[in-house]
Amino acid sequence: MLISRSLLQLEAYFFPEVSFTSSPRHSRALSEIRPTIDQMAFKTAVHQIDGKWQLNLRLEVASTEQIPVAISLAVVGLFSANVDSEKAERIVRVNGFSLLYSHSREFIRNLTTRGPYGPVHLPTISFDWQADSQDPAVWLPKTIEAPTEQST
Repeated sequence: MLISRSLLQLEAYFFPEVSFTSSPRHSRALSEIRPTIDQMAFKTAVHQIDGKWQLNLRLEVASTEQIPVAISLAVVGLFSANVDSEKAERIVRVNGFSLLYSHSREFIRNLTTRGPYGPVHLPTISFDWQADSQDPAVWLPKTIEAPTEQST
């Protein structure tokens, strides 16, 4: 079997913003926390710069009676795509956000393992809803309050 490089290459990624807060209102330790997709919110943005793609993904999980933690995370990925321009954006959106989300899931699990309630396991999801998006910033499945910029 011949193994070849993917058409989409993740060149770099980083987490410019991470917030994790444990809620003191929960008194018992949990073995793990598993938010459902409807308990999460996402914001995405795509930018093409000098033949490269920059994808921004923000995800949030709000603290509830069932989820004793609040999580907010932003991840930025830089990608190159070796594919014709007609298919490039679809491949970048679906596969790129899937890669960034996968890295975010692992990052959150590792971070929350040290918290009082056990690790947070985010669900596996498909980013097919990104395939035909023409909106540069998409929020799904529910809206998160966008942070307001403060002048200095």
